[in-house]
Amino acid sequence: MSAVIYPRLLIAEDDLALAALLEEYLTDSGYDVVLCHRGDEAIKRLKSEHFDLVLSDIVMPGANGLALLAEVQNEPIKTLVILMTGYSGIEDAIHAVEKGAYDFVSKPFQLPEIRVRIDNAAKYLSLLRRWQEACDTVEASVDA
Repeated sequence: MSAVIYPRLLIAEDDLALAALLEEYLTDSGYDVVLCHRGDEAIKRLKSEHFDLVLSDIVMPGANGLALLAEVQNEPIKTLVILMTGYSGIEDAIHAVEKGAYDFVSKPFQLPEIRVRIDNAAKYLSLLRRWQEACDTVEASVDA
């Protein structure tokens, strides 16, 4: 089994204490973390930089998590989005997944729980990239 490659992670969270806790925990876990406290700030970062994963609150100032999800879906390179909310409900989860979110988590959560979800997303992203490389190789050999 191959080692996990820790991707670039954008955290968009307006709760300053939770944001700092997530940033420290996930940085200590090996992730390259960029933190934004407003949705519009996160969208600006998404437009200027590539992130492999986005961990975003749904409700925050500037732009909500669903707006970030929509922005990510406009990008040609795959980025997975995990949405969080303190206003939990099955309707939010279903709506987020229907809109293309990789995963959804209700607050409050335990840090190991969020780590497992992010690690799983990183593994899934790695498999997607390996599959794409294999498809590209087959396509190149067919075209040759």
